[in-house]
Amino acid sequence: MTALQKTKQGTPPKAVDGDDVRTFGTRFNLAVDVLNTQATLTSVAAGLRDLTAADMGKRVNMTPTAAGTCHFEAAANCGADQIVSIHNLSPTYDITMAVKLGSGDTAPTVVVIKPGECNTYETDGASVYRTIGRKKPLDETVQGKLVVAGAATLNGAVALLGGIAGPVAVTGTIAATGFIFPDGSQAVSAAPNPNLFYNALFSVNQRGYVSGTASTSAAQYVLDRWALTASGSSLSWTGSGNSIVATVPSGGFQQILPATDILGGTYYFSWTGTATLTVNGTAVTSGAAVKIAANTAVTAKFSGGTLSRPKMELGGLTPFVVADAAIEYLRCCQFYQAALAGEIVGQMYSASACRLVWKFRVPMRGAPAYAVPTATVNAIGYGSIAFGAINAATNTQAGVSFDLTGGSGGTAYQMALFTGVAYATAEL
Repeated sequence: MTALQKTKQGTPPKAVDGDDVRTFGTRFNLAVDVLNTQATLTSVAAGLRDLTAADMGKRVNMTPTAAGTCHFEAAANCGADQIVSIHNLSPTYDITMAVKLGSGDTAPTVVVIKPGECNTYETDGASVYRTIGRKKPLDETVQGKLVVAGAATLNGAVALLGGIAGPVAVTGTIAATGFIFPDGSQAVSAAPNPNLFYNALFSVNQRGYVSGTASTSAAQYVLDRWALTASGSSLSWTGSGNSIVATVPSGGFQQILPATDILGGTYYFSWTGTATLTVNGTAVTSGAAVKIAANTAVTAKFSGGTLSRPKMELGGLTPFVVADAAIEYLRCCQFYQAALAGEIVGQMYSASACRLVWKFRVPMRGAPAYAVPTATVNAIGYGSIAFGAINAATNTQAGVSFDLTGGSGGTAYQMALFTGVAYATAEL
């Protein structure tokens, strides 16, 4: 019997057509057997075992000492609409459920019971097992595909250990506190915002500034795009490459960003170190947001402490990313260029004069101011010639052409390579 039965009491007053004492006792004993199958708990000694028909209607606690398999009893040996719950008490090992060998039964959809999980299964009593319930532990493992029909909020780190297969289409924004990539690195979003600061690693130094050298004027540029605010102050640093840590003076170490770089909106400032920051004269803490109108020049001044990896970005805080060194160098060249060997060429047009052309590496921000502190050329076949004056100069964003006069020892139409010192500046 798989269900409880009532006794037949018979028709009153004598009830002669009711159950006799033996039949009544038989029904009672069968009812006890049915109730026994509904006992709530069976604990299995450490390890795994296969289920039997006697386990139906119970919750079975198992504590595997290694990952293993638990087989159902053949569905045909169990009653219809019977259920059984399997609770995996192991903190480490999986239990994999499987149908009895040779039974031909259909297995349930969820067969792996992770540590701490409790799965409930039912059988039709013929050939099928189905998963009808699952209690999960605190840490969730999805064994199949996860499809979220509505919105999903990810408050913790997201680990994409298997990568992303195929394109990812995003119609809105992705907001999360962190992504963890397979190499262990963490980012706030999948696409860091560009850093609007120039030379944020302090590695571009076309002026050849020496650490610790005092400035001789206010707002004197030292490293590319960075100036010492106060005369007589100095900048020093330790490290090299992408690990330079600068010590900035109390008088200030600043960068002016051109108005054309500012689209307008909420900008975020971050850095590593003890230096303080003002943005257009207003104090700003690391990680803070500042609203800046479009086409507004920005003066960011760091003062009095250590400084590395400063970042200014539009729209939100994202990780600092090392910029391509060549691109960063050329960005700086829009504001300042020091002539490289062989970059300025021309020809002698008399024994004492030559005309030279300097084509810039990239167009500068505007027509620059330029200087030629040392005016020497190598006149091919005649050696080095020093000149005393610069005349007839023309300067544009693309380059500079100028005449050197007052030399001697050359000859007309001889090719001339500039070997002196020249620089052009379009700094703000």
